[in-house]
Amino acid sequence: MASGLLVYPFGFNSATVKRFCENSDIYYAGDCQIGWGYMLAIVGVMLSVFLPFFAKYAPKEKKFLFNLYVLVVPAYCKLSAHFLILI
Repeated sequence: MASGLLVYPFGFNSATVKRFCENSDIYYAGDCQIGWGYMLAIVGVMLSVFLPFFAKYAPKEKKFLFNLYVLVVPAYCKLSAHFLILI
């Protein structure tokens, strides 16, 4: 996808685009606007490249999640049991 984003502006040099966007050239849109889709695609590629590194080196505390599960699930089961008895 990153290579597609880099190659996309080469189309600004074509005759069809120059007809609609008069002063267009490679990496210069001329009188036209690129739009939000292209910019958001660039942001998406950057996030897909950098976020796996953040996830790999993020601090991991499995103990906290396990303790939270042990505390919440039995309380939920007791609440469900009392609710069913009351009905």
